Amino acid sequence: MRRVITVHGMKRSGNHAIINWLRQQEKSCFFNDIIMIKPILLGQKEIPPSQPFTSWLSDNHYKKSPLSNLAKKIKSRNRSLYVSLEDHELSIRPFKDIPIEHINILIIRDATNHLASRLKSSLSNNYPIYPAEAGPQMDRVIATWKSHAREFLGETNQLNNKVCIYYAGESLFCESLFWASKPKQTAKT
Repeated sequence: MRRVITVHGMKRSGNHAIINWLRQQEKSCFFNDIIMIKPILLGQKEIPPSQPFTSWLSDNHYKKSPLSNLAKKIKSRNRSLYVSLEDHELSIRPFKDIPIEHINILIIRDATNHLASRLKSSLSNNYPIYPAEAGPQMDRVIATWKSHAREFLGETNQLNNKVCIYYAGESLFCESLFWASKPKQTAKT
């Protein structure tokens, strides 16, 4: 396996569009929403503790996958493994002790379009992940978005080796690429 890429974002933030675009750039496998938030919010499940990456991969995915050659594909040296976490705090870690390169991608959508999209989804989904009115679930959505925004702005540093992507409607802004394209400036005193 080449590397593991964990994509952190919120539902309705453009995660899948960005992941699909990234996956076109290299050979890869993708596990979507590896810790589903809906059963947690409904009180049906607890957030699982982090487990060693190799155990997570073999216990949860080699045996259950309908694709007989999935293990071979993932173990292939030239493939990356993408996993997504949706609507979770950034402190949630699905696995630990990753023996290869691990990149965290944080995707954040502008607040206005993000909340409008979630409210629109609430009209056809009666799930706590898409609250339609003010209350504890909407407070959770807003608090999670704010914590992602603080990480994006550099006010917190919960994710190591991260790339931040800001999605505003039809345009994307990747802060790592932006800063890499700027000439280094020295401070004047």
